Amino acid sequence: MRHLDTEVHGPSGFPSSDILEIYAFHVDWTTPASSTFTKLADIVTAEFDSSLCGLTSFYCMGMPGVAQGSSSSLDPIREVIMNRLAYRNFGSHETLVGNFVTDINGNNIGGVRWFEMRKVGAGAWSLYQEGTYAPTTADNRWMGGIAMDHEHQRQQPLRRLRGHER
Repeated sequence: MRHLDTEVHGPSGFPSSDILEIYAFHVDWTTPASSTFTKLADIVTAEFDSSLCGLTSFYCMGMPGVAQGSSSSLDPIREVIMNRLAYRNFGSHETLVGNFVTDINGNNIGGVRWFEMRKVGAGAWSLYQEGTYAPTTADNRWMGGIAMDHEHQRQQPLRRLRGHER
């Protein structure tokens, strides 16, 4: 799976809806050359902004005593879904939860964008719920993880930088 901010990465004329791309990997252990990697779907999500400090800067997230954008500030790691996807089969449905970083307000402040996908039986994956964790605009939050227990409760550990300089 990967996230795609279409305003940033889409070609000219590409739809403006941001998406999660879902892929399936089938391993053929007998004939490895027959293994397949297939795109299953594009799942439309609410708008998100992955252009933290532009797309080429690895120096974005300031921290105490380190100015945002200086060579000692931290990489927002905007390109990938964080940690790993968490899968769970509940019998009546399957679920995938994941997260990535997003600019919460256009001012290069990172928040954790999370999502839950569901699949019932042989049906297709669909977006069940999503949100952004950013209780304040004073701190960067990113490098999150996510899991779901047997009672459908989400847990989201993350990193927070306080007192960053601008």
